[in-house]
Amino acid sequence: MNQIHYNYIKFLDILLCKFIDEIKKQNIEAFKIEEYCIEVPAKKFLFMRLAFNNLLREFYCSNVNPSLSDQQLTTFFLNWLLSKYGAQCQNPQPNEDSYREYHTQYKSLLEPYKNKLVYYALHERFLKFILPVLSKIPDEVVVLCENPIHDDLEVSDNIMLIEFSFLPIFQHQNSFLYQNFGELFSTFNTLDLFIDLLQPTGIIVIEGNHHQFESLAIIGKNKSVPVICIQQGWPSILHTGFKNMQYSHFLSWGKQFSSMYKNENPKPQFISTGYPFEVKNCKKRNAISFFLQAPVLISTSKNYNELLELAFFCASEFPKMEILIREHPEYALPKYFAKQISLHTNIILVSPKNHSLSEIFSKSIVGISIFSSTIIEGLAHGVIPFIYNPDLMPNYYPDLDKE
Repeated sequence: MNQIHYNYIKFLDILLCKFIDEIKKQNIEAFKIEEYCIEVPAKKFLFMRLAFNNLLREFYCSNVNPSLSDQQLTTFFLNWLLSKYGAQCQNPQPNEDSYREYHTQYKSLLEPYKNKLVYYALHERFLKFILPVLSKIPDEVVVLCENPIHDDLEVSDNIMLIEFSFLPIFQHQNSFLYQNFGELFSTFNTLDLFIDLLQPTGIIVIEGNHHQFESLAIIGKNKSVPVICIQQGWPSILHTGFKNMQYSHFLSWGKQFSSMYKNENPKPQFISTGYPFEVKNCKKRNAISFFLQAPVLISTSKNYNELLELAFFCASEFPKMEILIREHPEYALPKYFAKQISLHTNIILVSPKNHSLSEIFSKSIVGISIFSSTIIEGLAHGVIPFIYNPDLMPNYYPDLDKE
């Protein structure tokens, strides 16, 4: 069925609102942690789990009209959510000794990092491409990263790195969240402890669609710490992950981006700062570049393979041009394509580890992808966007063809 995976993403937007409403009917305090309310992080936490759950996605795609009505599907998914994330329970016993121990331990460890600007990274990739921006900040920047960073990563003198893990502490109490959203609850409590001890002058995040970032936004507001989100790419679908952002400020690539985000995000103050990354000038462009996306959200393995077939076609049709293929940083190119690639001497694999986006853009006349943010980002580098959309969505948003 046309646009079926796109419809699933839109379906999730509505479903999660119904789930939150249903839970609050049973327990109005379900998403409150003392003075905090983490309803927004909970929605984004759930969205990521449903959107990337292939079994649930395929169940929806197999049973959408005429097999099941929208109401029947909504009821099924709502009951599934309630069974997995809707249990009511008694208050857990707070482990106050554990919290005091961690507080004492981290207070001394974090003392040298207090009262500085904090940048929060999910992993090293989220750090590497923002380093050019962080290195230009005149103040010291403390990087909090929840995953290991390679020892050989070079950073400027103003950047201080901290790797950490989420702690089994629950200084804030909420039986519903403790029982149903243990990971989210532990994350929130750990971040609250770190921000309390670091007392940062401000917090920076990028992209904006992860529950950790929204938790920081809520914590920052409570502690009068500005939390600034910097635009990174463009989602092409403003789904739950990019709605109802809680940040104090959002720095966008331009006024039209601010306007498009603002429609779904009334709280942040939007500031149009322009594109923050390097734009390389290349005297001679001679490449057609393919930016592969993982077969998730609105795309499938079939679409992924079709895009590669298009790359092979271009390699044959334009033998004097370079055909650059860039795999997604979180989805490796399947090995069974190696033989087909080897048949074309003008196809070059450009690994995200060894080739920056700006380097690839500088060589490209045309950039081809499905719903990747590189479609929009390439415009800043003078690359003509070619959107491969075999009726996966109504149109890329914004509608570049129309514009």
